[in-house]
Amino acid sequence: LLSFMYYSKNSNIIGVGIDISTKAIDVALTNITKLQLSSDMISIVNRDFTNLSNISDSITKYNMILCNPPYSSMKEYSRLSGVVREYEPSLALFNHNHPLDSYNSNFSIW
Repeated sequence: LLSFMYYSKNSNIIGVGIDISTKAIDVALTNITKLQLSSDMISIVNRDFTNLSNISDSITKYNMILCNPPYSSMKEYSRLSGVVREYEPSLALFNHNHPLDSYNSNFSIW
């Protein structure tokens, strides 16, 4: 999202970044400052991706959705690359049920 917003500085695009991880939020806020992105064009929300209904109430239309919710199951852990297993937090990787549940639970509200 941040790189997209950086290269869209001269447009009317507004971005909302959502992450459950406070560490990821801290990194995003640091990068927003480094990239000199305006708070008028981007906001960051510390929230579980599966509970977005009140966020969608404040924004009436989305032109594009960029997302990377949990995409794997614990059964697939051994098949993930070593780099992914070592550096990605499990919160970012694993949906406890089916890997696509995060997608299915959210896109019905938009």
